[in-house]
Amino acid sequence: MAASFQSTERFAYTVASLDDLEPTIAALLRAQIKDEPIRKIVIAPRQQRLGRHTGWRRWLAGLLPWQLTPSWVLVLTSERLLVAEIAKPGDTPILHSIPTARLLTIELGVLLLVGWLSCSWVGHGRVETIQICFNTVSDAYFWEILRALCRDSIRQSEAPAAPSERHLERLDSLPFMYRSLIPYRQLLKDECVKAVIYQPAIWERRFLLFRRRLSPTTVVLLSNYHLMLTSGEKVSGNPATHGVIVRYYPLSRVIALNTEKTTKGIQLKIQVGIGDVSETQIVFLEREMQDDVHELIHQIGRTGKSE
Repeated sequence: MAASFQSTERFAYTVASLDDLEPTIAALLRAQIKDEPIRKIVIAPRQQRLGRHTGWRRWLAGLLPWQLTPSWVLVLTSERLLVAEIAKPGDTPILHSIPTARLLTIELGVLLLVGWLSCSWVGHGRVETIQICFNTVSDAYFWEILRALCRDSIRQSEAPAAPSERHLERLDSLPFMYRSLIPYRQLLKDECVKAVIYQPAIWERRFLLFRRRLSPTTVVLLSNYHLMLTSGEKVSGNPATHGVIVRYYPLSRVIALNTEKTTKGIQLKIQVGIGDVSETQIVFLEREMQDDVHELIHQIGRTGKSE
């Protein structure tokens, strides 16, 4: 029986082969895959999530706060991740091809029942991105895909063999949440911790009585395979509930780490790319972290400039 995309309340699930998909989607994927071995097929039905209205549509946020995401079919092959995006039931699928050899970043976020897997890669001479939403009840499928993409990227970059010592003791000073998640969920089984920076959330006081968050709590971790950012997110109105966003930068894609001093602290600029195509992402840190940042840059060995 072919998979259906009519419901907004179903969790992600796997199917055994392309024959289990709707005929139009299966035909589209077959034309791309050809002889590539398929390792996993995951179907992520459309979800309801809080929308981000922009421009003149911002007034809709109060009346219609929820938006429906597309449905996705993810096919992990030996060479790439193929994603068929179906905006609405009955629409023609849009196919995204993400070659593991062109990956720049991989991100997985979890906040209550909302989760997402994001990738950026070099395609058609520019940086392309995609964000796939899912219900976190089925997040194990997406962690499995993330780890497979990381492994493929490591293999293709011919990274050196992992050292015998993982140095997980370097995580001991972190708060319990990160001390639990990073070694048991985020690190690969042979990944070694080389440097760690822990930055509590940075706040800016405004008008004496109010304050605005400039940056969430962040752990910057350098391993033998990745530069990894782990950010903690709190749910508005419920300080006891936390979410986590983890982003992986394969070391083979890190072009440079630059620092820039501002009136509010330090900006760590992470530039990743392939050839002439790159993107830069910024992490805010307090000035007290300057020595730790310089040590991390020294270890990664891809120094840009400091300002």
